[in-house]
Amino acid sequence: MGQQPLPDGTREWVARLLATLEEPPPPKPATKRGPPARAELRLAVYSAANPGHEAAALVNLAVPRSREDAPWAMRALRISDLDRFHLDGAAFRGPTPLQVTGDPPTADSVSLDGGSFTASGGRSTRA
Repeated sequence: MGQQPLPDGTREWVARLLATLEEPPPPKPATKRGPPARAELRLAVYSAANPGHEAAALVNLAVPRSREDAPWAMRALRISDLDRFHLDGAAFRGPTPLQVTGDPPTADSVSLDGGSFTASGGRSTRA
């Protein structure tokens, strides 16, 4: 089945319709936000140092969004050159205060619930 010409008046109708559409607004510039005040630990993986690989941790956190009624988002953080990793079962009990030292998105340490989870090292990046 080949292309068929548009019925009479269709081109004009489409042109009038397109003329009434507004251009979408320009995208909002990204705002740099610091780390949230609280987070919920979902996953913490430790990889020990071995020849050719430094010690590292991968952390998945559920974090609140800016709107109170919005669902929480997942944020992954990989900490390389790890020198401390401490994990207690209490870290998984729900949302707790989050402490990040350093300048996000690279940080020197991440701590939840006053130390029930702590990972610190030379650098961290979003995974």
